[in-house]
Amino acid sequence: MRYVKVAITVATLLGWTAWGPIQSASGAVPSLVERVDSLALDFTSQFDVLAKRYGLSLEQVLQLSDRLGDDHWAQQARKMGLGARDVEPLYQALAALPHKRNDELTPYNLLNPVKDRWGLSTKEAEIGWERFGPLIEQVAIEQGIDPLILGAYVWTESNFDARQDTRARGKIAVGLASIQAQDYVHLGGPLEARVERLKRDPHLNLTLAAREFKARWKPDDMFGTVMDVWYPAWRRQGRIPNLGTAYAYVQLFSNRYFLLMNVTGG
Repeated sequence: MRYVKVAITVATLLGWTAWGPIQSASGAVPSLVERVDSLALDFTSQFDVLAKRYGLSLEQVLQLSDRLGDDHWAQQARKMGLGARDVEPLYQALAALPHKRNDELTPYNLLNPVKDRWGLSTKEAEIGWERFGPLIEQVAIEQGIDPLILGAYVWTESNFDARQDTRARGKIAVGLASIQAQDYVHLGGPLEARVERLKRDPHLNLTLAAREFKARWKPDDMFGTVMDVWYPAWRRQGRIPNLGTAYAYVQLFSNRYFLLMNVTGG
């Protein structure tokens, strides 16, 4: 499928060469666990390269990775034996790799799949992707983003319901991608007319969401990208309606991202 090529291309551009084999040695499509394990092994090897380069142990490098952003990071690195000239280069090298502070295990810095309180059902994705997958893929490619990111967003936001119409606190989330109808005045017409248009035209609905992802795209911080698109107020550390924290939402989103990989064979 075309979206697989896009995903691999994006991963390659970001420097992730171990996106995971399309087939295992036995010829079978690798399972979700095998994909995650493969990524984890690749990431560990990258940290090991840095450990050898800077004369530290792998454990020390991982500890320093966990502490990125700490005001006393440089002092901690020096106490481990890192030379003064190597402090900044190592910091920059670690910043370019996944950081445990976001539990990152993929090129998109999403959370490791776990069971969430909403439950997991690939049946939802199979039905939704059969109906809207080709359109999601088309729009994502048109806008230059990973179709599985857009697909996971749609699954999380509307459960593939093009007629979604959720209203709360003066906001109206409409259609497949929960587009905020009140924010798109440029579409023309009164608010209710925009609501109906966003329901009737899934291509437009998805395109608006994909453009927002593209505009906010941070390839080294997909956690932040997802939250900035879905609920920008998360950066003010306010409580998120129905979820509590940004991590709860991204966990939900991430589970669906990984499940879509299985459903689509991506």
